[in-house]
Amino acid sequence: MKSILKRYAPILTAAAMLGAISGSIAQAEEPFEGGRFSLTGTWNVTVTQMNCQTKSPLGPPFHSVLTFNAGGTMGGATSNPAFQAGQRTSEFGTWTQTGRNSYSAFDEALIAFSGGMFTAGFQTLTHSITLQSNGNSFIDDARVQFYDANGTALLPSPGCAVGTATRQPHD
Repeated sequence: MKSILKRYAPILTAAAMLGAISGSIAQAEEPFEGGRFSLTGTWNVTVTQMNCQTKSPLGPPFHSVLTFNAGGTMGGATSNPAFQAGQRTSEFGTWTQTGRNSYSAFDEALIAFSGGMFTAGFQTLTHSITLQSNGNSFIDDARVQFYDANGTALLPSPGCAVGTATRQPHD
């Protein structure tokens, strides 16, 4: 019996280590971490551009998708009809937790060419996100700024948008 254990000990050790590693990877992908819900995952977001002073909507809502990765990076895409096809790239950025259910994020998208109401350059979005108690929805109060290719702000102050999001289900 001892010779069998000696013979298979390296295999059993490797299997145990692999199980521990894959278990920790699976745990990092779960939306519930450390006894609280996490922002990590992919979210369907309904975005409404707002007048910053009056909080009245500035047009119909549109759809965006945001993904928050466990390492603090994020990405997304939008269907904002104000952009021409191919005019705005996907967005990329970072996020961090700022409180029990609150997060901040900053991301940027390139505006590839001038057209419509946009000049070639880039767009920045600064998010203040509150994760709801169910862990499957959040409210995003965002500030939006546009810059030309030289980095000069094109608006005297950032615009505002509010997003309501639901977590995409996974199998």
